[in-house]
Amino acid sequence: MIIYGIGRAMVDYYVEGRIDRDFMEKAFCPLPNGYLPSSQDRPLHVEGAVFSLVLEAIGSLNGFTLLKETGGSCVNILKTIAQLDSSASCIFSDTVGGASPSSKAEADPSFFLADEDGLFFKQSLEETGISSNLKALDGATGRCLVLSGESMPGNKSQKQQGSAFLAMASPAVAPEIAPEQVVFPENLQYVLAEGMELDKVWFRDRLISASSPLIIACGTPFGAKNTAVFLKEWTCKHHSPNVSSSANSQQADSSDFSLLVLANDLEARVLEQEGISFLEWSARKDIIFVITHGCGGSSCYFHGTRLSAPAAPLPQELTVDATGAGDVFAGAFIVHLHKHFSERNLTLQKIQASLEQSSSTASKIIQVPLCKTSIL
Repeated sequence: MIIYGIGRAMVDYYVEGRIDRDFMEKAFCPLPNGYLPSSQDRPLHVEGAVFSLVLEAIGSLNGFTLLKETGGSCVNILKTIAQLDSSASCIFSDTVGGASPSSKAEADPSFFLADEDGLFFKQSLEETGISSNLKALDGATGRCLVLSGESMPGNKSQKQQGSAFLAMASPAVAPEIAPEQVVFPENLQYVLAEGMELDKVWFRDRLISASSPLIIACGTPFGAKNTAVFLKEWTCKHHSPNVSSSANSQQADSSDFSLLVLANDLEARVLEQEGISFLEWSARKDIIFVITHGCGGSSCYFHGTRLSAPAAPLPQELTVDATGAGDVFAGAFIVHLHKHFSERNLTLQKIQASLEQSSSTASKIIQVPLCKTSIL
């Protein structure tokens, strides 16, 4: 499998230690107006400088271990594929933070002037066997902070020991991938793109004209909105009313797919609000939708049929951190899908089995901090 990914370069930080009011107030005192994280679904979005101050505050406190790992939906999916399929060739393109371009950088395009997180990101990708085409721009690489512990302040009944939640995010300061970075390699089999990148017209046009099957990971609610726009543009070309139904049926038989859309519950609701009906759109045969529901399992819309699978059972005491679980599920599903697609054997039964096997794989990642796919 040769898969080319375009997405957000992120570095995830994880704090091991007991979370209580005293810790929260000390660690987050650099935040303006005394804000504290309050919800897993609504992390604080801060500038890179404030994020650094919070990390420094955590580092100055006793009894806490700070871990970090590459993150971002696209990268987590690629890491999973690379781990589960040793023959896969995974490539990733995006920007990271760096110092202002120097004369050396301008003279030598291969010169990599990244910040500490950007350099960590690049080296970590190489260690996991993922090739990268990264560009360093002025600013800071995007980061996320995940906290672990007994409870959230003011919400003790819902957060049990061993739980974790996304506390703070600092989006990449240089999120705009450059057109010259998107170069599809020869013999490419799949293009994987994050929904956050689909706000660029030139990028949507390039994906629409790609000859390889596309995989879109919504990533965020905003990414889901972008994905809805892309889907409408994509179907205008691939399902044009000027194309006869017989021609369409020749393009997509029962074993074909041209587009796979990955979303979680929240992103799926955004897609529906934007006019995307999963049953109707999947009935076009070459579009597949896969939605994860956390502990509620997963569902897939394939050939106008909804399939579902429960989450793999896991005792509460083994649950450490759900960071990247949905991405690991997606990566595992892509590996299974590729096998059946290559064999021209995409059936409802095979899709059902893929959902169940992917759930089992995703259950492993929530037993360790962050998205360390080496345990798979």
